[in-house]
Amino acid sequence: MSRYRWIACCLALLGMLAAGASAAPASAGIVDAGAAIAVASEIPAAPEQEGVKLGLATGSAPGCVELPAGEPARLACTVVVGQAFQLPLSGWAFGSDANGALPLELTVEPLPAGASLSRLLAGAPQPGPVRGEGRVDARFDFNPGAEQITAPDAPLSLHFRVRPDGIAGEAQLELQLLVLDGSPGTLVAGYVYGDEDANGAWTQGEAGLAGWQVQLDGPTQLQAPSGADGRFAFNVTVAGSYRLRLLPQAGWLPSTPVEVPLEIDAAGGASPLVLFGQRQATQQPALSGELRSDRGCLDLGQTATYAVGETVGISLRVGGAPQAAVQLWLDMPDGGSRLLVARQLITGGRWYGLEGRAGLPIGVRGMRLEVFPAEGSSSSPVQTVRCGYTVGAVRGPSLEVEPERLAFPDTASGATARLPLAIHNVGTEPLQIYALGIQGGAGSPFGVDPQDGSGFGLPPGASRSVDLSFAPQWEGSFQDTLVVQSNDPSRPVLGLPLQGQTPGSVGLVARLATDRGCVETGQNPVYFDGDPIEVRYRADGPAGSAVATLEDHLPGGAVRTLLRRTIATGLDQVYASRVSPPIGTELLRLTVEAGGFSSEASCSFQVAGGASRIVIWKFADLDGDGIWDGKPEPGSPPLPGSEPPVPGWTMSLVGPETRTGVTDADGRLELSVSQPGSYVVSEVQGPGWRPTTPTSVNLSVWGTPGEVLPEIRFGNQPVDGVPTATAAPGTPAVSPTPAAPSATPTSGPSSTPLPTAEPGADCVSRGDWTRLPLGGSVTANGSPACLQVYLPTRWGGSLQLAAGAGRIWLYGPGVDPAGGSPLVQPARQLSYEAGHDQQGWYKLVLRDAPAGGHNVQARFVQSGQADQVPWNFWYFPYSPYAPGPKLYDPSGAFARYDSRFGLSPGAWRYEYDEHRSTQAEGWWGHCWGASVASILLEQPRAAAGFSQDELEGMAADFFDGFGALALEWDWPHVKPSPGFGDQADWYADNFHARLREYLRDRRVPLHMNLRQETGVGSSQVWNHAVYKYSAEFVEDPEAVGDPWVDKPRQLRIRTVITANEDFYQNGASGGTPEDGPRREQEAVYSLVYGPAGDIVPDATQPRPQNWRSLTLLSGGGRAGTPLYIPSGITDVRPAASYWTGASSPTGRNPYVDSQRLGALGLRKRY
Repeated sequence: MSRYRWIACCLALLGMLAAGASAAPASAGIVDAGAAIAVASEIPAAPEQEGVKLGLATGSAPGCVELPAGEPARLACTVVVGQAFQLPLSGWAFGSDANGALPLELTVEPLPAGASLSRLLAGAPQPGPVRGEGRVDARFDFNPGAEQITAPDAPLSLHFRVRPDGIAGEAQLELQLLVLDGSPGTLVAGYVYGDEDANGAWTQGEAGLAGWQVQLDGPTQLQAPSGADGRFAFNVTVAGSYRLRLLPQAGWLPSTPVEVPLEIDAAGGASPLVLFGQRQATQQPALSGELRSDRGCLDLGQTATYAVGETVGISLRVGGAPQAAVQLWLDMPDGGSRLLVARQLITGGRWYGLEGRAGLPIGVRGMRLEVFPAEGSSSSPVQTVRCGYTVGAVRGPSLEVEPERLAFPDTASGATARLPLAIHNVGTEPLQIYALGIQGGAGSPFGVDPQDGSGFGLPPGASRSVDLSFAPQWEGSFQDTLVVQSNDPSRPVLGLPLQGQTPGSVGLVARLATDRGCVETGQNPVYFDGDPIEVRYRADGPAGSAVATLEDHLPGGAVRTLLRRTIATGLDQVYASRVSPPIGTELLRLTVEAGGFSSEASCSFQVAGGASRIVIWKFADLDGDGIWDGKPEPGSPPLPGSEPPVPGWTMSLVGPETRTGVTDADGRLELSVSQPGSYVVSEVQGPGWRPTTPTSVNLSVWGTPGEVLPEIRFGNQPVDGVPTATAAPGTPAVSPTPAAPSATPTSGPSSTPLPTAEPGADCVSRGDWTRLPLGGSVTANGSPACLQVYLPTRWGGSLQLAAGAGRIWLYGPGVDPAGGSPLVQPARQLSYEAGHDQQGWYKLVLRDAPAGGHNVQARFVQSGQADQVPWNFWYFPYSPYAPGPKLYDPSGAFARYDSRFGLSPGAWRYEYDEHRSTQAEGWWGHCWGASVASILLEQPRAAAGFSQDELEGMAADFFDGFGALALEWDWPHVKPSPGFGDQADWYADNFHARLREYLRDRRVPLHMNLRQETGVGSSQVWNHAVYKYSAEFVEDPEAVGDPWVDKPRQLRIRTVITANEDFYQNGASGGTPEDGPRREQEAVYSLVYGPAGDIVPDATQPRPQNWRSLTLLSGGGRAGTPLYIPSGITDVRPAASYWTGASSPTGRNPYVDSQRLGALGLRKRY
């Protein structure tokens, strides 16, 4: 009998076992990532007959890894006393002799105490023999007791077999269960194996090595030999930094690192599984290479398609030697090639990740990895590996320009230089260019051909060349921005930097480069983790000195200042360092300041480093058993069945690095991270689907060389057939997404395998349900106890449940607890994140509780936060009697502004004449502009002789009054009160809806006019940018009507909004309300929801809405003070378009314009 096996979850140098909770506490309902395994056997046929093929597969289970060596196939899992372990299995027979109806039996030997093997029908286990015709589905359940605790190196060994009736033969796999007691401690385990092909990965046919000494050094010193199968294990109870080492033996050479650093918290969290590969010194394996994109390779039969502009994740690895040299090329559709990575020495057996960009032209291109010996300078690679992918059009109109910045040659005063700019429509719909203009207006030395400036249209795939000119009228260096306005929804306004100067210009110029060049100057510099880097910088200008500031903008958005020092002009400076993760595009920004002038230069490069590859799959689980039937595994027989992949499904990764993405046409998404830590991988739920696997899983990344984590599979069963897929904007035209949300509530996340309640004469079968008010509690008597709680809103939120004892089983709307799967893993306390259109009645079954009454509570919170946090701001008063400096002070900001730009006494005189007042209350107006600026601009930095507060004040002056140009909800001067019928009540629904729409769904801040305390008067307003809210829903204590129809839809909502603060000397105190002062207000109001999950406006039956109170919690003023309702809410983003104009259109100071403020370092955010 021959046997085929394929690995459903890839495991390389480092995997992960679960020993209790994860390293970072996870929310209830999120399980640890785990592996699945599948095997196939073929039974030879009698003469003149065809053989029968048998198969046996498992679903994913938390804390499991697949062990590739040995017979039979093995799945190793860690379980904890007191925690249920479940594993779905499926056996089948196929081939002409089977005809889909061969009787089968699935068994497990031995069956330990506390374990059971049950039939699985449509996701629910049923008692009785595990038998079937042609196919049998089952579930193994195990609740270990304290007497079953195993030694770290002696797990329980169980054998699962599927056998056909009347035919000698079987398919078999082994399940190894390591049972822990759950006490504090971290299990460090692993294997030593013979890596015959020296590729750094444990592959089929490579056996474990016994008798190798493994040593753990750190706060605790431990040493142990590997067992008969190569396994070793330590239980570490003291937290700290450790190094795990494999001691050498004569005649052997390592194929993986022999020393691994580990940070251990000893809290019973996620545990590393470390694999040490060794090969005999007499073996001479060939050098090998592997190359992948994060969406696969065309060469492997995968779709691998990107839209123009998307990031291409690249992973590469070499094997066969401890080190090898690599070189990476990109072969273009026109036959040319571009060098991505110059020849570089890397460690063998370790995955490396880097990023690229899917650029023009549209078509197929191929990455080409060349592998060379570590020693020598041979120009011929010993192996070449290819990985192709397709660059496709973006759905909708999509603008692309080449180049992305224009630097004109030196041009004499009075002369004109011209450069072309290519404008492409890389979308699937017509692109309309509304206008092209120069930000500096008519006074700028840069220009656009008039026939292009008025706009034009481009059909899909078309391009047009536009001529830009540089015609300086005086000596100097010049910078400006070309502004392109179009119907591209992803960037309706695009700004391109323009640079030019006259010969011999003496203006201050910042220059910046690395020793490998910059992306901005046409190179493609790539640095690997640990590579030395030399940053060369200088300030060119009049003889003297300048203040240089060098900033490092890391992938992911973090910014750190590398240096700030005084340097001599005209001399090269060098900053030397070493590159470190995270991987991705890193940008250096140099600012030089001298004599009231400033200049900036940028240089970006790619960081490549040891990467952990996280592979996520999405499949349509048509039979609801949590196992992917029919998943293609390259080079292996397919599983029987035809469950299709689901493309275009959104996934998120949250942890030390944050990633999002959508599955490709194969249902696959690959993400790479370079920073160790605890991550949560989640899928976004869509209507028309019922999840059959966990919708969120914990994943511990240890960051050791060569780490490859268990693949994650998310399965969903279509509620009514397979929903029609559509394509999402901004994705390749070939990549569809799940159908858009509808008003039909669906169930949310579940676990796989999830327990299902056994039927019986209990409250479930009787239909005896008790209503649990949202935000309230009830006493549940007996076990099981059956409760229902109503979620009123279709816009999602977090449902949090807690019981005094036992475990809660939570079921979504329309799911029958007698046979359906719970949404999340049952627990005493759990949390479920409801998505859109998941309103309705949720059923709770309390089980495993001791006799007596037990309190059960339900809490529901909806929250949201803008992606960009507005900065704390400062503005300058108008009145000379107000405290603090003024912009129009004799030596103040505008006096120096005029001197800087040769305007004296323009801005200063205008401000003095127009805004100097004898009124004691002379603050009017500026805080409006300051709040708007804090949303639309990046926070200013001290530059060119201006303090941060002065730059913030001038930005406030520019934006003052812009709110009239934006979308606004304007409300009267009224006070909220607990009673019904006052004017404030009319606005409660609008207030809540705007918070939800902008902060939760669009994730953008809102400008608000927050009024004064009710005891002072309503004339004053405090203008702030609100960027975060949290709303807790409670069934209104004053609700009336039917308790099962009316009352659950009448809510009293307590909402806390968080805004930035005005703060003098803001530059000395930090930047944002997340790290400095903030303003918080609490609003309490009652709303009524309809059956479809939306707010009922102006409700009269059974009870109207009511804005009850608004209170100051923190910020300027006295905490606990009652407030008037806001005078209005404004989306100020439309005002950002005026940043491209020459000056404010509001009639304010005409000398304060975006060109000059931009020269001082102010940058637009939206």
